[in-house]
Amino acid sequence: MAIEILSDELVNDGHVMRVTVRIPAGDKASMVREGLLGLAQEARLAPGEGGEIRAALEDKFGAENVAAGLTSYVASMAAPAVVNQKNLHIMFTPQSTVERVDGLFDENALEMKIDLILRPEYELTDYSPVHVKRQSIEITDKMVSLQIAQEMERFASFEQAGGPLEVGDYAMFDMTTQVNGEEAASLSGKNSRIALVRGEMPDGFIDAVVGMMTGDERTFDFTAKLPGAPENAAPDTFNVRAKLIEKRLRRVPELTDEFVRESMKGAGVGETAESFRAAVKERMEAQLAQQQKLQDENMVDAELAKRLDANIPDLYLENTHRDILQNMQANLAAQGMTIAQYAQQQGANEQQFSMMIAMQARESLRQGFALDAYFRHMGQEVTDADIDAALHEMTPGHEEQARANFDKNGAWFVVRETAARLKAHNDAVSKAIFE
Repeated sequence: MAIEILSDELVNDGHVMRVTVRIPAGDKASMVREGLLGLAQEARLAPGEGGEIRAALEDKFGAENVAAGLTSYVASMAAPAVVNQKNLHIMFTPQSTVERVDGLFDENALEMKIDLILRPEYELTDYSPVHVKRQSIEITDKMVSLQIAQEMERFASFEQAGGPLEVGDYAMFDMTTQVNGEEAASLSGKNSRIALVRGEMPDGFIDAVVGMMTGDERTFDFTAKLPGAPENAAPDTFNVRAKLIEKRLRRVPELTDEFVRESMKGAGVGETAESFRAAVKERMEAQLAQQQKLQDENMVDAELAKRLDANIPDLYLENTHRDILQNMQANLAAQGMTIAQYAQQQGANEQQFSMMIAMQARESLRQGFALDAYFRHMGQEVTDADIDAALHEMTPGHEEQARANFDKNGAWFVVRETAARLKAHNDAVSKAIFE
């Protein structure tokens, strides 16, 4: 890729390098084509759907929005050539200085201005080994018993039982349900198994069926909110006709030597209740050791960050805040949840949640800059082994594909900087004094 740098200048108090680049027509065409394919994939538009890809995308999103998306993509693809030519250390995704650049679809070379946020260099007040106070945690017999009880739950069975329904029973109903006067097929049917557990079923339903005997039929009303309804939504009115087909009791088997031999054969837990208990404890201790290792490493990075001699500009805080929110939004969307719902789940209002993210952004930056300073103080170079370790950290199990991508886009500087931080982190951890 023959990207030509026409000019450059430092802006925003020297934190941003603004470069004017010239992208040859062939390279521009390739970038635009790849960008269109990427946008189509994100929009789940098959190539050619509704005509040519560009037309399909513009029909779905509008020409200006497609041009804006392509402008961002071209800027991010052209930037690595600038970084490599000028040996820069940058942060965040490079951005075009305009939302939509002209000339994306013609046959001429393209000139555009790109802003690259430079990675600042700070120092630590102290480079000696950090001291970390550990919080000792021990796997107790009670913890093992609770874990075993949870694992035995998966072997639970349901047994037919007589007598009146009680809270906590399981029951089979034939029932029809109306919600606000409308038939609710999803809440109706034959042989519907229902747990009469408060918190899982509305109290109104449970109270109405308690005392029923097999063969009894009742019609009743109650009010409750449908799952997923807004907090301030009015309760819905349910009308139910239910016939009790069968009462069942849920039985969790007792942990005995015989049970282990028959139900856990080949699971690597031995043949006795005691050997199963020992295996569970060993697994819990291994998990605790891994958690302790991660906790130790996080605390080392946090202690290093306390030594950072820096007042971080708002530019970096704002961009990190934005990136955290965008990543969180994407992860939550995959789970069918919004940021507002997640914040509510965490018991925080909008302002409190924003402050939490701001604090996370500040700490993330301080830890990263502290590791940068530590690595420079080490006076070492990034080796091939360090690159391999960084690739494994960044894309575990997909290292070869990542290599191919970095070869193609020329953004190996991202891997080198990750490798430097990882090397600094590992060195600081190895020398830390744990108390």
